[in-house]
Amino acid sequence: MKALLCSLLSLASASALAAPPIAKPYYAGLAVGHSHYDDGASFEDLNVSRSKAALKLYGGYHFSPYIAAEISLTNLGEHEASANSVDIDSHFSALMFTLIGQYPISSALSTYGQLGMGVMSVHQEFHYITTDIALAEHEKDNSDFALTAGAGISYYFKPITVRLGWQRYFHNITLVTARNGFITSVDETQHMDLVYLGLNYRF
Repeated sequence: MKALLCSLLSLASASALAAPPIAKPYYAGLAVGHSHYDDGASFEDLNVSRSKAALKLYGGYHFSPYIAAEISLTNLGEHEASANSVDIDSHFSALMFTLIGQYPISSALSTYGQLGMGVMSVHQEFHYITTDIALAEHEKDNSDFALTAGAGISYYFKPITVRLGWQRYFHNITLVTARNGFITSVDETQHMDLVYLGLNYRF
């Protein structure tokens, strides 16, 4: 995917030189949606809440009607994992840089796809009963490199654009979990899906 991103960067540069300038190339927006968490085998011994509300802030620049670059910060929600004596709350967020390829269907309606990379972060709070029947409480933060891909449709009515999209985040961030009743750390391949409705302003 990294090689593909480099190719897209080259394409964006060529597109910017070949296409006429856009009157309002910058944009900033807000999206609300729903995240779904696939933990791989990270919490295989626990019951996991996989779906949560999500919030996304984003902004970008249109090189042409076909290519844009975007930065986004997404709150992917707090996902709980629990068993008889263990409770782990994992709050995920993602800071991503993406390239967006757009295909205009009409003067207002377009489809788009995006590829990018960035950082996935997690803040975990975990509570468990120790061997001497005491309650232990701890917190831990971690982050790791992540890749993302997505697609959607957008509708532009000056100067507002409405988006309906799907995005997937790939990562293998190290997580605190529980195995056989004991707290431990794992490094599993995971992904999160985001379905969202966004509204952005062009300027």
